Amino acid sequence: MKRIKLFLLILIVIFGMSGIILFESPVYATKEALSIKKTEKDVPKEAKKEQAVYITKSGKKYHKAGCSYLRKSQRSISLNEAKQQGYFPCSRCF
Repeated sequence: MKRIKLFLLILIVIFGMSGIILFESPVYATKEALSIKKTEKDVPKEAKKEQAVYITKSGKKYHKAGCSYLRKSQRSISLNEAKQQGYFPCSRCF
C-alpha cells in the first residue's frame, strides 16, 4: 500500500512538473511591450471624452442611451459638447 502511494505521488510530481514546463513560458517585458500596454490604457480615456450622450429640446440634463427620463425628442451629442453647452448629468443614469 505504501508503494502504491509513493508511486502515485511520484507520478503526480512528474506530470505536474511537465505541465509547468510545457504550458507555462516565462514572460519577458520589453520596452516595446510596455509602451503598447501604456497606449492601450490611454484609449479608454480618449473614448470616454468622445462618449455619446443624449439631450432633449427642453431639458437641461444629458442622458445615457435607454434612460427612462429621455423623451422622443432626443438628439445625440458628445459628452464634451453637452458639458460645454451647460447641460448637467441625469441623476438617474449617471
